[in-house]
Amino acid sequence: MEVFTNDAITTHSLPDLRTLPTEPISLAYRTYHIAATLILVIPVLGVLSALRFNPWLSLPTFLQSAYLYVFAAVVILSIGYLIYAYLACVRIRYSLREHDLTLKKGVICKQVICQPMLRIQHVELKQGPIDRFAGLAKLHVYSAGGAAHTFSIPGLEQVTAEKLRAYILEHKDLNAG
Repeated sequence: MEVFTNDAITTHSLPDLRTLPTEPISLAYRTYHIAATLILVIPVLGVLSALRFNPWLSLPTFLQSAYLYVFAAVVILSIGYLIYAYLACVRIRYSLREHDLTLKKGVICKQVICQPMLRIQHVELKQGPIDRFAGLAKLHVYSAGGAAHTFSIPGLEQVTAEKLRAYILEHKDLNAG
Protein backbone atom coordinates (compact mmCIF):
# COMPACT_ATOMS: atom_id res chain seq x y z
CA MET A 1 0.00 0.00 0.00
CA GLU A 2 1.39 3.38 -1.03
CA VAL A 3 1.50 6.17 1.47
CA PHE A 4 0.30 9.57 0.29
CA THR A 5 3.02 12.21 0.34
CA ASN A 6 2.91 15.88 -0.49
CA ASP A 7 6.47 17.12 -0.02
CA ALA A 8 7.30 20.76 -0.55
CA ILE A 9 9.34 21.63 -3.64
CA THR A 10 11.50 24.73 -3.55
CA THR A 11 12.01 26.80 -6.68
CA HIS A 12 15.80 26.66 -6.46
CA SER A 13 15.63 22.85 -6.83
CA LEU A 14 13.69 23.09 -10.13
CA PRO A 15 15.55 22.78 -13.43
CA ASP A 16 16.47 26.09 -15.06
CA LEU A 17 15.31 26.29 -18.69
CA ARG A 18 17.85 29.05 -19.34
CA THR A 19 20.66 26.49 -19.00
CA LEU A 20 18.92 23.90 -21.17
CA PRO A 21 21.21 22.93 -24.07
CA THR A 22 19.49 24.03 -27.27
CA GLU A 23 20.12 23.71 -31.00
CA PRO A 24 19.87 26.56 -33.49
CA ILE A 25 17.77 26.47 -36.62
CA SER A 26 19.50 26.45 -40.00
CA LEU A 27 21.49 29.54 -40.96
CA ALA A 28 19.92 29.21 -44.40
CA TYR A 29 16.61 30.35 -42.84
CA ARG A 30 18.11 33.72 -41.94
CA THR A 31 19.46 34.17 -45.47
CA TYR A 32 16.12 33.07 -46.93
CA HIS A 33 14.19 35.46 -44.65
CA ILE A 34 16.42 38.44 -45.54
CA ALA A 35 16.33 37.61 -49.27
CA ALA A 36 12.52 37.35 -49.20
CA THR A 37 12.30 40.79 -47.58
CA LEU A 38 14.60 42.32 -50.18
CA ILE A 39 12.65 40.64 -52.99
CA LEU A 40 9.54 42.46 -51.72
CA VAL A 41 11.12 45.83 -50.91
CA ILE A 42 13.20 46.42 -54.04
CA PRO A 43 10.23 46.24 -56.45
CA VAL A 44 8.22 48.56 -54.18
CA LEU A 45 11.02 51.11 -54.31
CA GLY A 46 11.25 50.61 -58.08
CA VAL A 47 7.54 51.22 -58.57
CA LEU A 48 7.67 54.33 -56.38
CA SER A 49 10.60 55.69 -58.39
CA ALA A 50 8.99 54.79 -61.72
CA LEU A 51 5.80 56.62 -60.75
CA ARG A 52 7.73 59.67 -59.59
CA PHE A 53 10.18 60.01 -62.49
CA ASN A 54 8.19 58.73 -65.47
CA PRO A 55 7.89 61.24 -68.34
CA TRP A 56 4.39 60.29 -69.52
CA LEU A 57 2.41 60.65 -66.27
CA SER A 58 2.25 63.92 -64.40
CA LEU A 59 1.73 63.47 -60.67
CA PRO A 60 0.19 66.21 -58.54
CA THR A 61 2.77 68.40 -56.80
CA PHE A 62 1.98 67.10 -53.30
CA LEU A 63 2.65 63.51 -54.46
CA GLN A 64 5.92 64.55 -56.11
CA SER A 65 7.06 66.19 -52.89
CA ALA A 66 5.88 63.22 -50.81
CA TYR A 67 8.01 60.81 -52.87
CA LEU A 68 11.19 61.44 -50.92
CA TYR A 69 9.44 60.93 -47.58
CA VAL A 70 7.68 57.75 -48.68
CA PHE A 71 10.88 56.38 -50.23
CA ALA A 72 12.86 57.16 -47.07
CA ALA A 73 10.14 55.64 -44.85
CA VAL A 74 10.14 52.39 -46.86
CA VAL A 75 13.95 52.20 -46.73
CA ILE A 76 14.13 52.94 -42.99
CA LEU A 77 11.33 50.47 -42.13
CA SER A 78 12.93 47.82 -44.32
CA ILE A 79 16.35 48.27 -42.72
CA GLY A 80 14.74 48.10 -39.27
CA TYR A 81 12.88 44.95 -40.22
CA LEU A 82 16.03 43.36 -41.71
CA ILE A 83 17.96 44.04 -38.49
CA TYR A 84 15.10 42.63 -36.41
CA ALA A 85 14.77 39.55 -38.68
CA TYR A 86 18.52 38.93 -38.47
CA LEU A 87 18.46 39.07 -34.66
CA ALA A 88 15.21 37.08 -34.36
CA CYS A 89 16.40 34.22 -36.57
CA VAL A 90 19.56 33.81 -34.50
CA ARG A 91 17.49 33.54 -31.31
CA ILE A 92 15.17 30.74 -32.47
CA ARG A 93 16.46 27.63 -30.71
CA TYR A 94 14.92 24.31 -29.78
CA SER A 95 15.67 21.38 -27.51
CA LEU A 96 14.43 17.81 -27.66
CA ARG A 97 14.54 15.81 -24.45
CA GLU A 98 13.15 12.40 -23.56
CA HIS A 99 9.83 13.75 -22.31
CA ASP A 100 9.43 17.18 -23.91
CA LEU A 101 10.17 19.52 -26.79
CA THR A 102 11.16 23.10 -25.98
CA LEU A 103 11.24 26.17 -28.24
CA LYS A 104 12.98 29.43 -27.31
CA LYS A 105 12.55 32.57 -29.40
CA GLY A 106 12.18 36.32 -29.25
CA VAL A 107 14.23 39.49 -29.38
CA ILE A 108 12.08 41.98 -27.50
CA CYS A 109 9.43 39.67 -26.06
CA LYS A 110 11.15 36.38 -25.25
CA GLN A 111 9.15 33.19 -25.28
CA VAL A 112 9.90 29.69 -23.98
CA ILE A 113 7.39 26.98 -24.90
CA CYS A 114 7.79 23.51 -23.43
CA GLN A 115 5.50 20.77 -24.75
CA PRO A 116 5.43 17.39 -22.97
CA MET A 117 5.59 14.43 -25.36
CA LEU A 118 2.51 12.87 -23.77
CA ARG A 119 0.43 15.94 -24.71
CA ILE A 120 1.48 16.00 -28.37
CA GLN A 121 -1.44 14.98 -30.58
CA HIS A 122 0.32 15.08 -33.93
CA VAL A 123 3.20 16.70 -35.78
CA GLU A 124 3.27 18.14 -39.30
CA LEU A 125 6.04 19.17 -41.65
CA LYS A 126 5.21 22.16 -43.82
CA GLN A 127 7.16 23.33 -46.84
CA GLY A 128 6.34 25.98 -49.38
CA PRO A 129 8.02 26.05 -52.78
CA ILE A 130 10.78 28.39 -51.58
CA ASP A 131 11.30 26.24 -48.46
CA ARG A 132 11.73 23.16 -50.68
CA PHE A 133 14.20 25.05 -52.88
CA ALA A 134 16.22 26.03 -49.78
CA GLY A 135 15.95 22.53 -48.25
CA LEU A 136 14.07 23.87 -45.21
CA ALA A 137 10.92 22.81 -43.40
CA LYS A 138 8.70 24.04 -40.59
CA LEU A 139 7.67 21.59 -37.86
CA HIS A 140 4.16 22.20 -36.47
CA VAL A 141 3.45 20.59 -33.09
CA TYR A 142 -0.20 20.11 -32.13
CA SER A 143 -1.20 19.68 -28.50
CA ALA A 144 -3.94 17.36 -27.35
CA GLY A 145 -7.14 19.33 -26.86
CA GLY A 146 -6.15 22.23 -29.11
CA ALA A 147 -7.43 23.00 -32.60
CA ALA A 148 -4.45 25.10 -33.65
CA HIS A 149 -0.81 24.16 -33.47
CA THR A 150 0.86 24.73 -30.11
CA PHE A 151 4.00 26.03 -31.73
CA SER A 152 6.12 25.66 -34.82
CA ILE A 153 9.85 25.51 -35.34
CA PRO A 154 10.73 27.27 -38.60
CA GLY A 155 13.94 27.03 -40.54
CA LEU A 156 14.83 23.42 -39.88
CA GLU A 157 16.84 21.54 -42.44
CA GLN A 158 14.46 19.05 -44.05
CA VAL A 159 16.42 16.02 -42.83
CA THR A 160 16.47 17.37 -39.25
CA ALA A 161 12.74 18.14 -39.35
CA GLU A 162 11.97 14.62 -40.58
CA LYS A 163 14.11 13.09 -37.81
CA LEU A 164 12.43 15.23 -35.14
CA ARG A 165 8.97 14.31 -36.45
CA ALA A 166 9.81 10.60 -36.51
CA TYR A 167 11.25 10.71 -32.98
CA ILE A 168 8.23 12.55 -31.58
CA LEU A 169 5.75 10.20 -33.26
CA GLU A 170 7.64 7.15 -31.93
CA HIS A 171 7.87 8.51 -28.37
CA LYS A 172 4.71 10.56 -27.82
CA ASP A 173 2.73 7.66 -26.38
CA LEU A 174 5.40 6.29 -24.05
CA ASN A 175 4.64 6.35 -20.36
CA ALA A 176 6.37 9.21 -18.59
CA GLY A 177 7.11 7.01 -15.59
